[in-house]
Formats: sequence, structure tokens, C-alpha cells
Amino acid sequence: MAIESAYYVQSSYEIEGALSVAWLQEAWQQVIGRHEVLRSSFVWEGLAEPLQVVQRRVPLTVREYDWRELPEAEALERLRAHQEGERREGFALGEAPLLKLSLMRLGEQRYYLNWSHHHLLLDGWGTAIVLQEVFTCYEALRHGQAAVLARRRPYRSYVEWLQRQDLGAAEAYWRERLRGFRGAPALPLRRAESGATLGNYAEREVKLDEVTTARLKAVVRNRHLTLNTLVQGAWALLLSRYCGEEDVVFGITMSGRPAELAGAEQMVGLFINTLPLRVTVTAEQPVWQWLAELQQQQAEMQSYEYSPLVQVQGWSEVERGTPLFETILVFENYPVDPLRSIPGGDETGVLNLLDIKSKEQTNYPLTLRARPEQRLVLNIIFDEQLFEPQTIERLLDHLQLILEAFATGEEQSLSALPLLTEAERQQLLTAWNETAAPYPAGETIAELFEAQVARTPEAVALREGKRELSYQQVNEQANQLGHQLRSLGVGPEVVVGICLERSAEMVLSLLAVLKAGGAYLPLEPGYPQERLAFMLEDA
Repeated sequence: MAIESAYYVQSSYEIEGALSVAWLQEAWQQVIGRHEVLRSSFVWEGLAEPLQVVQRRVPLTVREYDWRELPEAEALERLRAHQEGERREGFALGEAPLLKLSLMRLGEQRYYLNWSHHHLLLDGWGTAIVLQEVFTCYEALRHGQAAVLARRRPYRSYVEWLQRQDLGAAEAYWRERLRGFRGAPALPLRRAESGATLGNYAEREVKLDEVTTARLKAVVRNRHLTLNTLVQGAWALLLSRYCGEEDVVFGITMSGRPAELAGAEQMVGLFINTLPLRVTVTAEQPVWQWLAELQQQQAEMQSYEYSPLVQVQGWSEVERGTPLFETILVFENYPVDPLRSIPGGDETGVLNLLDIKSKEQTNYPLTLRARPEQRLVLNIIFDEQLFEPQTIERLLDHLQLILEAFATGEEQSLSALPLLTEAERQQLLTAWNETAAPYPAGETIAELFEAQVARTPEAVALREGKRELSYQQVNEQANQLGHQLRSLGVGPEVVVGICLERSAEMVLSLLAVLKAGGAYLPLEPGYPQERLAFMLEDA
């Protein structure tokens, strides 16, 4: 049976209170019994199409660890190692349940609950529902009562709804939406030596301050937009500037819970879908008009959010085997706050969730997750084989900068939005212009270069692509050209025009003119002929 580690969702909850492991395990067992999707496995080998198999009963064991005697730092390190080991272990998709539970005891009334499941079972909204039900069952067990839980439509209702949707209408929409798009350019942020294979994943995170987050929320209220739209716009603008393209496509997650399916918002299962968002970034377009159009486009997409991504790929003009996009944006707006304080536990009747963390690994090189908490959280999960951590940190800085510009609510064009942080601006305008250095006024550039040749003849002096020339080689070739120029009459006060593209030959020519004793006149090959003629005449 194949082991799957992509789309491995892992959540951890720090719990404070007198927790009963027996009640916790029974509560989970009751919830698993309520929902068919939690008792599901998936088979596909030798079949015409994959099948979801539901077991009548699936036993679940909570693995317990007692780390009360360990120092805090060592216990947290063990937790990280345990989580990493589980991710590497993955899931065998043909074996239910596709979820794991571990409980680590750190103190008399302090625990870490680690819950891992495959994304095929649940989306973020369903995860919150399941956890709420678990602790409702736990509270009932604590009082020796039967849990009273809301009736929910089974996941099969959604599967039946999906089968009734019009794929023909979806095909027409996506063919028109993606017309003319033939593939996203690779992000220039990639490591130069990287290949296409995915390696280990890492993550980096920033949080906007509370003032900026509050201003963003006020802006979206006043402009009748959503915070999701602002994050999508900032990401689209950033990709456009990094790639030098006006036309960008990236993946976005849609809730997938259809309004016309009664009770869809309270159902447990996987509804979320990832689909391509195509954005045109026109430099002089007003920011708020552009963002309003972006939100309107997303509203239109909702009518077709049931579209399978593999089908959308086939309906596009992108070559088969080439991904539609390299990055996805996940805006996590499912309820978490109701889980912060839950019934059960100590003498106060409350178990407190002090810390909630979630991690998911997709099969995309780069995933941006945004969480609209009191401080907007921006988290990037990236393939370390393809991207340097420092590059991702800089990317997050630039994303934060654009969102801070949105927070001002100013009327401005897209081209006016900043991309340089204050530190980068200072580096460009100040640090890199501090070029003053002692210079031996009695020697020419040619003489100084020959002195360097004598010191390091074999060192690389000039590099163009894969071509490299040592100081000795540069000096020899410049001398040959310099002798030729002298034979043609070049000497003091003689101006030599150099009309070359940037290349090794251009550098050799400049040095040769100086060695011949002349002066060079740089001529840009791309200039209009009239401009070049004027420069020659003026010289």
C-alpha cells in the first residue's frame, strides 16, 4: 500500500486542565461513529476510478506520552521530533482511519494534543466542527450523560450534489477565463542550481501589527471588499513585479460549500477546492478599482468552484504536464476562537486551549497561508530544495509592505505602491553609493590593472554566463586590441566610439582603448540612429 505524506494536516493544541484520557478517547470514538467520512479509506489501484470506502466501525487509539519529568525545552523538542516523525510516516490511504491522535503530558494539568489527518477527510471548517463535537461529547461523559449534538447532513449529500453539476458550463467558463494563458513563468527566486524535484519543506511567518490589521479591516468595510481580496491582490502584485509579467496565475482555495445545498456549512468532510486565479496587473490602474474587479472575478468563480482542477488544467492552453501555477494562497477564515475555551476538565469545568497550531504540506513549491487573527498572520511553506530561507523572508517583507500601503486607504495607482523596505531603500540609495576610496592619483587605470595582473594572474577577472577570463587572459587580449588601435592612430586626445551590447568584448574594448592612450565614447546600440549620429558629431 502506497504511503502518502503530501496533504498531511497536523494540528496541536496546548490544553490546561484536569484531562481524562479515557473520556477523550471515547469522545473521539463517538464523533468518528457519527461521521462516515472519518471512517473512510481510498482505493484506486486496478480500478477505473478511485473509490471512497466507508467502514462500519473504526477503532482509534490515543497514544500517550508522559513528559512531566523533562525540562520544558526538551519536551518541546521531543514534540517537534514526534510531529516530524509522524509526517514522514504519512498515511496508507487504503487503511482507515486516516487520522492519528497523540497526547503528551507536560504537567499535572498541562497537555499537548497532537491531531494528524489526511486532507482527503476534512477541510479547515470541518476540522473546527469535529473538535467542537469531541469536547461536547467529553463534557457529556464527564457528567455521565449522553451528548446532545446537532444533526448534520452526511457527506454523501455533497457527493450526490457534485454529480449533478454541469461540467459543460464549467468547461466553457474556464476555457474563456484562461484563453491565451500558456503557463506561468518560474519564480526568479528559485535557487540557481535547483531542479524540479520537491524536497523538504520549511516555513517562515510574519504578523502584521494590530494597528495595521485594524486599518485593513476598516478599509475593507469602507470599500465593500474582503480581507481575502486584499491579500490576493497583494500576492498578485508581488508575483507580477518579481516575474516582470502583467499576466499572473496562482492557485486559491475556494470554500466549496454550495449555498444551494441546505446545511452545507455544518457538514463534515472535504469541500475546499484549489482553482486558478488569473490576474492582470496594469501599472496605471487605480488600486481600489483593480481590487473591486478582482473581488468580482472571485464571485464569478464561485459558480464553478466545483470544477476539478485536473479538468481545468485540461481545458486550458497550458501544455500537458506543465502546472497551471507554482504557488497557492490559502485564506483560513474558519472558526477557531470558539475552541479557545471548552467545557470539561478541572474544578472550574473548563479546559483552556492556550495555543493552537496547524501545519499542512501541499505538493506545491510555495504555499502562502493567511489567517485573519487580531494580527494578520502571513505564513509561507516552501520547498527548501528550490528556495533559500532568506529569499522567502524577503518575500514576506515585501508582501507586508504592500498590505501596509493598502491599509492607508489612499487613492493611488498600482505602480505607486512600494516594494522596497526602508532597509533596502537605505542600502540602494546610501550604502551602495558610499564608494569613496583612496586612489593613487599618479597612476592610470591601465597601470593599476596591470599591477593587479601581476598580483593575481590566474584569478577570475571577467565572467559572462559560463565564460570566465582570468586577469592574465583579459590583459593579453586587451593588449592585442590596444596595439591594433595604436596602429590605427589612437593615442592621447583621440576618441574611440564603442557600440556594443553588454558583454565580455565590451569590457575588453574599454580597457584596450585606455591602454592605447585614447578616450572611449560609449554608444548604446538600442538608441535611435539620430541620437547616435548626434553623439558622434558632438564628440
